[in-house]
Amino acid sequence: MPRHREAGARWCALYGVDVSPEQVLVTSGGQHGLFVLLSGLFRPGDRVAAGQLNYPGLLSAAALLGIRLVPVALDGQGVVPESLEEVCGREGVRGLYCMPGSHNPTTASPTPERQERLAQIARARNLLVIEDGAYALTADTACTPIRRFAPERAFFICSVSKMVDGGLRVGFVAGPEEYAERLALGITSTTWMAAPLCGEITAGWILDGTAQSVLRRKLAEAAARGELARRVLRGADFAAPRRGYFLWLRLPEPWRGADFERAAARRGVIVIAGDAFAVGQTPAPAAVRVSLSAARSRAELEAGLGVLAQLLRETPRPARAIV
Repeated sequence: MPRHREAGARWCALYGVDVSPEQVLVTSGGQHGLFVLLSGLFRPGDRVAAGQLNYPGLLSAAALLGIRLVPVALDGQGVVPESLEEVCGREGVRGLYCMPGSHNPTTASPTPERQERLAQIARARNLLVIEDGAYALTADTACTPIRRFAPERAFFICSVSKMVDGGLRVGFVAGPEEYAERLALGITSTTWMAAPLCGEITAGWILDGTAQSVLRRKLAEAAARGELARRVLRGADFAAPRRGYFLWLRLPEPWRGADFERAAARRGVIVIAGDAFAVGQTPAPAAVRVSLSAARSRAELEAGLGVLAQLLRETPRPARAIV
């Protein structure tokens, strides 16, 4: 409905994405938006560049659609331009997937200068760009989307699920108007339409300020949990935005990610090893992603982080021999 798209445009503005309601499509969450973009912009066999460590939902969607993800080097600002240039010249990629803030899992966040440089490469190489703003509002600096520099080829995904309410499966896709009909067909082909009831609830909350109020409270809680994590894990090597929903914990030798994940699970704490995020043939890093938002209370979170802190001080058990 027009009011749902109007609310979507207003929500996109929080991410620095200035669009009209006519440029916004309503999807059944951010993951659905990603699937619609991948299936609508690319074909099986196409190559899409993505950071060498990335969101598992991207990996699974690309595999289902037969799209090949080509790993690109990452640094503290996300995708490295020189690596993207090299990959474009070698692989003939048609697109780029990236996160404009609080990259999952490394928490990297680009500067405006980095985003402008990536936009220049996208224009020169004729790439279509998918920006996933899943955690961008938790970054320490305001989001500067590539779309600001190359609006004719950049598509932005955001949703209310992580920022407001996980039960509201509503996302918004902003892109060039000339692609709207093609992408709308992707929505129709997968879910017919985003659930109108969820869309109406979401629109009402955005337009009357409820969603923004919930967002502020969630970010305040995230900041408190982040401070708790920095205290409990003092001395450990990790990256985390001040108001982040998760942290990226780099492990000391001789720990490996999968071993640490199993050891933590034996003590009742769930983390995700770096193996789950590796794109293509990227070697699995000795690191784990630690959620700060899943625990039901700060006390529960503190106990879980304490388990991880203790594990970091221990030596891994040798793997049991297979006979």
